[in-house]
Amino acid sequence: MDDMRQVALSGQTPKETPEQRAAKGQTAGPAPQAPQLSYEERKQLRRRVQQAERRIERIEKEKAKLENEMADPAFYQRPGAEQILKTYGELKKQLDEAMEQLEEAQTKLDETSS
Repeated sequence: MDDMRQVALSGQTPKETPEQRAAKGQTAGPAPQAPQLSYEERKQLRRRVQQAERRIERIEKEKAKLENEMADPAFYQRPGAEQILKTYGELKKQLDEAMEQLEEAQTKLDETSS
């Protein structure tokens, strides 16, 4: 059945090869299910999400406060400016870590709820 009209007329559908399914994003078998989490595990994930959100909020407030200080034209002439810059860099690193934790927990939570 090389001709598509013959396939259509015969009412049969051509079998897809594994390569064709892979090209379409399909696998040979059913899609793997995400493991189901227990109530306690979901509760812990929600708690991790909330903790990460609160931590992000706190860090962003501290970071904004330092940014206001650093916006002052005389900031770099002040004693202690280097320490503030160091603290600012640490806050940025902490913010990145908290964002990663939030994303990881939220992704796990979303995977199990769908």
